[in-house]
Amino acid sequence: MAKRLLKSVRVDGPEGRYVRVVFYDDGSLRFRVTNAGPMVITEAYIQGKNKHVILGVAPATTTSN
Repeated sequence: MAKRLLKSVRVDGPEGRYVRVVFYDDGSLRFRVTNAGPMVITEAYIQGKNKHVILGVAPATTTSN
């Protein structure tokens, strides 16, 4: 059975950028940041049942050869 979208919330940021957070009926969520890539996950705190989850992302550093 496919998960069902419960709610989608847009959070506006500076310079026309925004984050969209999408909540699903199975308890999962997804977030999308406009005009942000490439990015890397810099922190992830996943503490346990009914606790806060914190994710941090930052622009990826690029190297040229």
